[in-house]
Amino acid sequence: IITDAIQIGNPKFAKHLNLEIGWTDKLKKHFPESSFNVIQGSNDERANLWNKLKTIIIADIDTALNDHRLKILEDKRLNKFDCIVIDSVDKFLLRKEISQEFLSSIKPKILWATSAILDRNIHRELNNFLDPSVKIERVQIRSKESIQHEAPTFIVNEFWCDADENQVSEFKTAL
Repeated sequence: IITDAIQIGNPKFAKHLNLEIGWTDKLKKHFPESSFNVIQGSNDERANLWNKLKTIIIADIDTALNDHRLKILEDKRLNKFDCIVIDSVDKFLLRKEISQEFLSSIKPKILWATSAILDRNIHRELNNFLDPSVKIERVQIRSKESIQHEAPTFIVNEFWCDADENQVSEFKTAL
């Protein structure tokens, strides 16, 4: 799963707020038996995580693209993925040259690409970069109006941050 950094999730916040914030939180709730790696850390740590055998691997867009460019994520490993989910494909495509190199080298059996942007041509732009064997043939577009009856009236997207030393000091001074 390649997604926007904020969509990876944060178990600490998810537990504190009692809601699912991102992919890791949803996976823990709905598939507690599945194992996954979140790709982060130093170059060596990331290389190790990419090569560990886990059911699911989650990385933010910049990490995946940079690791592929730096050969931390090698083509031979990339080609072992049965399914690749590119979440926020619109943001992925903004990184033209680096994403083109990455997209042309993937060959999963299943490719899912999601976008919050309603663009009926985004799959064509994506197909321009993909290997001919991995073209997206079927597209499903859902507008806000089409899911309005399913969607909650309010969507809370609350994130808690810990204060650093200076902020705590300022807060105490203000009190």
